[in-house]
Amino acid sequence: MKQESISTLRQLASDGSEEDLLNLLTRFTPLLNKYARKFEYEDTFSELQLYFIQLIKHFPPAAEHWNDGQTVSYIAKAIYTYYIKLSKQNTFQENNILEFNPEIMDKTIVQDIEQTVMLQDIFSYLTEWQKTVLLLHYIDGYSIQEIASRYHKTRQAINKTKNQALSILQKQYK
Repeated sequence: MKQESISTLRQLASDGSEEDLLNLLTRFTPLLNKYARKFEYEDTFSELQLYFIQLIKHFPPAAEHWNDGQTVSYIAKAIYTYYIKLSKQNTFQENNILEFNPEIMDKTIVQDIEQTVMLQDIFSYLTEWQKTVLLLHYIDGYSIQEIASRYHKTRQAINKTKNQALSILQKQYK
């Protein structure tokens, strides 16, 4: 039984032949295993297999004229690049795992609740428009000009609303 070339198998697999796709996958399993073993993440091999299948189905059109060496080189580089991407994602996820510390969590929750109640109390003296202007300017960091452009008003009108709101708050909390 004569083995077909990788380029031929790739072309047939791209055209929808599941048998040829499985044959290609079997031939490239050692490469996929090589990169999967470098991870402690148990689903890496499956992710690499899925990527391999997508890669074969979406090969560049110029590949029709490639020989086996060029095809294998392209696949190997693509798998390596995907391995690097997975590695970076895995590192990012490991770095962003936080330890659970009940003391910190309790203090944070209490502070958040206190701040929320305080903001509700402060804003109860203001109109919706005044609240919006203050939040956009002081919390979200928009400039007066950006707020004016966003709401199709003049810079002076926004500044006047902001100053009125601050004046109301100053009277209430003096």
